[in-house]
Parts: sequence; structure tokens; C-alpha cells
Amino acid sequence: MWFERKITPQGLDRIRKKLSRGKRSFIWRYGVLGWGVPVFLTTTAWDYYDRYGLHKPLESSYLILHLVLGLPIWLAAGCWFGVIMWKRFNKVLEAGQW
Repeated sequence: MWFERKITPQGLDRIRKKLSRGKRSFIWRYGVLGWGVPVFLTTTAWDYYDRYGLHKPLESSYLILHLVLGLPIWLAAGCWFGVIMWKRFNKVLEAGQW
């Protein structure tokens, strides 16, 4: 990294607590549910607003298309994000710095 930052003992304890439940739980909690789902909801709402504004009634075909195409993509991206963060947090625990 272009910067190095020391982590306090309390910060290391928080990281250990997050990682203590296991890799699968970490990826599910922080990657899929913590990043993938919120990004999916935000992009879907933003796209709907950008396309129709606040005055057009909800179209079921548009939402079904977003659910079928967008949700799996963002859940996979959340899984990828969780794996990256899992690796990063493990490196932080080994090195003791961010």
C-alpha cells in the first residue's frame, strides 16, 4: 500500500472476532449481505428512478428482469468482495498493520 498504518490492539481484537466465525460466515455476512445486497438494492432503485422518476407506476417486467439478471451478479460480486476482505484481514492479523 502507499501508506502503512498501525492497528491498535482493540482493532486487532475486532478483526479476530470477525474472522473467528469462519471463512464462509465472514464472506456471507460482510461480502454478500453487507456489500452485495445493499449495492444491488441501491443500483436497482437508482436505475428505476433514473428511468421512470417518481411518477410512473411500478412495472413488474422491469423488476423481474433486474431480479433475474442483477441479483445474481451483485451477489457474486459480494462474494468476491468478501473473499478479498477475508484475505486482507488475515494479512493484517499476520503483519499487525493495515
